[in-house]
Amino acid sequence: MATKKIFLFTRNIVIILLTFHYSLLTFHCFSQGIAINTTGDSAVNSAMLDISGTNKGVVINRMTTTQRDLINSPIEGLTIYNLDCHNFNYYNGSVWIPLNSIGGSAPATPDSITGSANVCNGQTGVSYSVSSVTGANSYTWVVPSGSIVTSGQGSSGITVTFGTNSGIICVTANNSCGTSSPACLSITNNPIPAIAGTITGTNTVCQGQNNVSFSIPVISNATGYTWSLPSGASIASGSNTNSITVDFSVNASSGNITVYGNNSICNGTASSAFPITVNPLPATPGSISGNTPVCANAAGINYSISAVSGATSYIWTKPSGSTIESGQGNTGITVNFGTSSGNITVAAVNSCGTSSTNSLSVSVSAFPTTADAGSDQNLNSGISSTTLAGNTPTTGIGEWTKISGTATITTPGSPNSTLTGISSNIVLRWTISNTPCTASYDDVNIFFNACASDDAYTVLKIHADGSNGSTSFSDASPSSHSISTNGNAQVSTTQAKYNQSAALDGTGDYLSVSDGSDFQFGTGNFTIDFWLFFNAITESENGLVGKYTAGSPGGAYTFEYIGGASNSFRGYYSSSTTLFVIPVSSDLISLNQWYHIAFVRDAINNIQVYVNGVSQGSSTLNNTTVNGNSTPLTIGHYYAAPSGGVNGTNGYIDELRISKGVARWTSNFTPPSSPYCD
Repeated sequence: MATKKIFLFTRNIVIILLTFHYSLLTFHCFSQGIAINTTGDSAVNSAMLDISGTNKGVVINRMTTTQRDLINSPIEGLTIYNLDCHNFNYYNGSVWIPLNSIGGSAPATPDSITGSANVCNGQTGVSYSVSSVTGANSYTWVVPSGSIVTSGQGSSGITVTFGTNSGIICVTANNSCGTSSPACLSITNNPIPAIAGTITGTNTVCQGQNNVSFSIPVISNATGYTWSLPSGASIASGSNTNSITVDFSVNASSGNITVYGNNSICNGTASSAFPITVNPLPATPGSISGNTPVCANAAGINYSISAVSGATSYIWTKPSGSTIESGQGNTGITVNFGTSSGNITVAAVNSCGTSSTNSLSVSVSAFPTTADAGSDQNLNSGISSTTLAGNTPTTGIGEWTKISGTATITTPGSPNSTLTGISSNIVLRWTISNTPCTASYDDVNIFFNACASDDAYTVLKIHADGSNGSTSFSDASPSSHSISTNGNAQVSTTQAKYNQSAALDGTGDYLSVSDGSDFQFGTGNFTIDFWLFFNAITESENGLVGKYTAGSPGGAYTFEYIGGASNSFRGYYSSSTTLFVIPVSSDLISLNQWYHIAFVRDAINNIQVYVNGVSQGSSTLNNTTVNGNSTPLTIGHYYAAPSGGVNGTNGYIDELRISKGVARWTSNFTPPSSPYCD
C-alpha cells in the first residue's frame, strides 16, 4: 500500500512539472488551474497545474545526498532527485525518505536465512544469519510475535529467544539509498515436553541382575524418552518409552538413573536423579593352594583359598570319584581322592550370586608297582660282577641304590643292571616310585666270597654250575673226581639255590662219580649235605645219594626219602637191608621248595638227619661199617640196573658236599647261606 501511494504522489508531481513546462508555450489561465501544453487545452478542473506533452519530460531539482542534507530547514513535503541514490527523496518533517526502496542504489535482497526452522517454546540462544549484502550498512530483522532478538540486530546475524508462537523471521538490507526487499524464513515453534516426573523402581540391585523395572508417568508433549543409566547398566527392553527393564552387568557400578521426554525437536527437563546402589558380586577367588599331583585313594588332602571380600560362602567341586570330606562352604576343604584326575574348583557366593570359578588341575597318580629286587646272590671267590634281577615296573620308575658295600651300579634305572667292582658284601635297594605316591622298595644281598670255608675232610663238592642245559659237571674238591651224566641230567639256570643246579627227572637222570676209597666210610664219621628241590615225590623210594646196586655185597649203602604214609629218611646197605629209618612229619617236605638236607654220622653206631639245620631225629645204624663196593657213587638215583634207574630224585640238587672223617654238625645249625668255596 505504501508503494502505491508513493507512485501516485510521484505521478502527480511529474504532471505538475510538465504542465508548468508547456505553459511557457501556451499559457491558459482558468479559474480552476494552470495548463501547460502544446495543444492549448485548458487545465482540468480538478488540477491546480495541468502539464502535458508528447516529447519532453519534467525535471525536478537534482542534487547529491550531501547537498540535500545542507538544505536549511526543509519544509515537510519538499522533494528532490538524489543523484547518489538515483531515486526521489521527500522530507517527512524530520528525515529524508526515499520514495522508492527498490531500484536505484538500494541494497539487493539478502540470500536465504541460515538457521533452524523448527524451534522449541522458550528456546534461547538460537542463531540466524545471512551472507553480507554488497552496499548494505545495516540489516533489519523481524521475529515472530512473542520472540525477541537478544543480540545482533542491525548486523547480518542475530540470536533469538523464542516465545510460544510460530511465524516468520525476515531481514532487509539497508543503506542511505533505501531498503532491500525482505528475505524470510518460516518458523515452527514446537511445544517442549513437560518436566519428567518421579522415577519408580528398585533402588538396590546386584551386579549381574537382569530385567529390573523402572518407570515414570507419561510426559505430555513427549513422543520419546531418553534414559541415563549407571556405568555397566543397559536397557534390555522399553527403550524410548516411559517404562524400561535394565540389565546390570557383572561389572556394573552404583550411580543415578535420570530420564527426560523428547519429541522430534525438543527435549524436556530431566527427572530428579534416582540413586541406584549396585551391590557387587563376589570377586573370583584367588589361587587354590594344595597338593598336585596326589596319589590314588589319598585321603585327607587339604585345599584352600584366601577369603574373598563380600563373600558369605564358597562352592567347591572335585574330580570324579573323589569326595569332599569337610569344609564345603568354607575357604578350605579336605578331599579324599579316588583314582581319577581332574580339577578342584571354587566359586565365591553372596546374596547377589556366584562369582566366576578358579580351578586347580590335580593329577591323580597310581601306586607304583611293588618292587622285587630278586633273590640274594652268592658270588664265588674271584667273581667281582653280576647281573641284577629287579622286576620291571608297569607303573612308576625303578632305580637301584647302594645301601652298603663297595661296587658300581652301571645302569641304576635298569632292573637288570650290571653290578661291577664288587669287593665286599653288598646290600642294594630296588625302588619303584611314582610321585607323589609312597615308593615301593626291596633289598637284595650280594655275597662276595661269602661261602663256607673248605677243609681236608671234603672229598666231593659239586656246585652244578654252568650254562643252562650243559651236561658237564665237575668236582670242586681237592679229589677232583670224574663226574658223568646219565639220561638227560643237565645244568639248570631256571631253578637253583645258588646260581645253577643239577636238573633230574627221577627215572633215568642222575650223576655218577668214579669209584674210590673217598666214599668208603668204614666205621668213621661222615657228613653228606646238599640242597634239595622236589618237583614230585613218590610214596616209595626217592633215591638221593649212594653206592648201591641191587644184589650188592655187604657194606654197600644208599640214602633216600620215602613219601606218602611212610614219611621218613632211610638208609639201606648190602642186599636191601635197612641201615636206618628216621620218621618225619608228613608236611615236612613239600614240592617246589628248597631244603637243606644233611646226613651226619656222629658216633660209630648213630646217624642224624637235619632238614634246614633242624635235627629230625637220630637212629642206631644196623651195620657199623658203611663202605661201598666197586660201583660208582650215584646222585639222584636209587639203584642201577641193566634197564636203567628208577625211583630217583625228580627235581633239583645243588651244592652237594661229602665230608669224610668228620661230623660237621652235632646239633641244630644255620644252613650255609652261600655256595661252598673252591
